Amino acid sequence: MNDGYKKPPLLDLVRRDKFELRAVNDFIFLSQDVSNSHLITTSDGDVLVNSGTTAGGKRHKELYSSVRTGDLKYALITQGHPDHFGGLATLKEPGTQVIMQERNAEVRAYWLKLITFYSDRMDRIWSAGVKRDPATSWEGTPEQATDIVYADDYKFEVGDRKFELYSTPGGETADSQVVWLPNERVVFTGNLFGPMFMNVPFLNTLRGDKIRSAVEYIANVNKVKSLKPELLITGHGDPVRGADLIEENLTRLGAAVQYIHDRTIEGMNADKDVHTLMGEIKLPANLTLGEGHGKVSWAVRAIWVYYNGWFDFESTTDMYYVPFREVVDDLVEMAGGVDPLAARARKYVDADSPLKALHLLDMALRVSPDHAPSLEVRKLALEQLLTLGGRENLSETLLLESAIAEVEKGLAK
Repeated sequence: MNDGYKKPPLLDLVRRDKFELRAVNDFIFLSQDVSNSHLITTSDGDVLVNSGTTAGGKRHKELYSSVRTGDLKYALITQGHPDHFGGLATLKEPGTQVIMQERNAEVRAYWLKLITFYSDRMDRIWSAGVKRDPATSWEGTPEQATDIVYADDYKFEVGDRKFELYSTPGGETADSQVVWLPNERVVFTGNLFGPMFMNVPFLNTLRGDKIRSAVEYIANVNKVKSLKPELLITGHGDPVRGADLIEENLTRLGAAVQYIHDRTIEGMNADKDVHTLMGEIKLPANLTLGEGHGKVSWAVRAIWVYYNGWFDFESTTDMYYVPFREVVDDLVEMAGGVDPLAARARKYVDADSPLKALHLLDMALRVSPDHAPSLEVRKLALEQLLTLGGRENLSETLLLESAIAEVEKGLAK
């Protein structure tokens, strides 16, 4: 990524250039990683919450050595993604009991079944000179042995501390769980709320994944809020401190997602198409959330597809296997070739309508992939989108930069 440009905030969280051990309080320690690992000390040994990446396991073990108080009694993994359990093989000790929600095996099997498909897509997102960190991938992440699985909740004690685990399937994975320390009023949410707290949830990631339920997400926001935590520790960012602030944040987060959900349902019942709703629905000022990972428009589309499915009644041809691209050659020929399309696309760019320009250029470049005027206007349109987006959203920024890099390769031929 070009360092002369503003970088999306999420990039700093997932691509750290230095790691350190931090004391959250006098009994919780945070070891930084793509997804952070946490150690909880007790009067009778220690408890681990997430183990970070495979590459991070050795580092976490070394950093924790200075604060360890006894044997590692339990390892709690808040979701079945490799940046949460990758270091487990290194950190686990002979007597350590690993606890995961019972759908963990299902989540891992699902991902491994589609690993080639998803990996190819992730590589395309990260293809503009910013390599995807292999430590966050499924390839090469050792299988994790699980000693205890549970369905809805599980409670245990270690020394002077009580632990309560609750299933929260509305997060990034179906096996998501939160860790609650009732006496200390501390909750570990992992990536239940995504990698960036107080951001629009990514209900259907661009890399591909099962669509996540907005209704389940809201229910789990309310579940965490009902605990009345005084310290909320997420998987990536800094801990959130103070019961009032946490309640205020969770109330706004739940209300914002509810707003997006309800406006989408209203629009569907009013016979509005998904693209109209993606453009129309905005969060009011009092419910504004960040859009560093998910976006309001993407959440609208995910909710639409969750309820509607794949057939949107836009065209009867969607029921069949011949796509629109099969008649693009005819349309370009009827338009008089690719030059008029490139010229019209440039007018759209000049009018700050880059998306309309890209629709025309997609057709022109399908017919003539090396057409320099079309490539030049495509680059302008993509750069315009990047400027309009403000580089806040990581996936959007990376995909646009990847597309620009691809155009530049074509122009250099």
